[in-house]
Amino acid sequence: EDINAKVVLLPEGGDPDDFISKNGKESLLRCIDKAVPIVDFYLNETLKGVNLNDPHENISFIKTAAGMVLKLKDPVKRGFYIKRISENFGIDESVLRLAVNSGIKGVERRHERQGVRGSSAGTFQAEFIILWALFNYPDEFGGMDLPSLVNCFEDEAFKRIGTLAAEKRGADIMEIMDAAEDEAIKSRLAEIVSFNGIEKDVVSATLKDSIVKLKRERLKKDEIALMKEIKDVEKDGDAKLLKTLLEKKLKLKAISSSPEELLKLTW
Repeated sequence: EDINAKVVLLPEGGDPDDFISKNGKESLLRCIDKAVPIVDFYLNETLKGVNLNDPHENISFIKTAAGMVLKLKDPVKRGFYIKRISENFGIDESVLRLAVNSGIKGVERRHERQGVRGSSAGTFQAEFIILWALFNYPDEFGGMDLPSLVNCFEDEAFKRIGTLAAEKRGADIMEIMDAAEDEAIKSRLAEIVSFNGIEKDVVSATLKDSIVKLKRERLKKDEIALMKEIKDVEKDGDAKLLKTLLEKKLKLKAISSSPEELLKLTW
């Protein structure tokens, strides 16, 4: 991926042989002297028709730029292109750098999570999808109790981002990134910005699956705490309280097995 390729742009966009026959060898050499690095060419082509003042188009371009830079193995070249893209296209260098760094960390984190329990890795992914959808498809949440949903998050940085998003419902992700002072929050936001996203026609189903998964994990913790309480009550011999707790346990089990009930559940 570190090939130093350049693109030669011929004025007439034709075949080099045809160009030479019409304009001469010297004209071709002059075009070669003006060759542009392939990264620059690709980004310039991508930018055509893009309105960088539009938050969604701006974020989409940042994702594309970060993806191109990530393909460069040499960290010096990555740093060079981050600065160059920032200057040439008016992109905030710190935002672009965060998007690139989060992409690198994301790969490392995926390898690390291969040895993590499935539920922990699944919860992290569910929280990520929920936040991504909250910034990109806020209408999917309708009248949902967002603070209650965010309260189920395990990742502290995600939880703080979710709290901010719930307080400023409808705020653009770049607004929250600009206001964020904590590097952990900025890093997580950059991961969301650089995420390629989910096909629009499956966003609703994927979001519901993520919410169900997150709430089911939270319910498991409640069940564990309840079981401890049941054991303590059994020792005390309080039959009335024991019956109440056992009924609660059955209710939690029923809710856990029903996606529809989980979606309605709040804390």
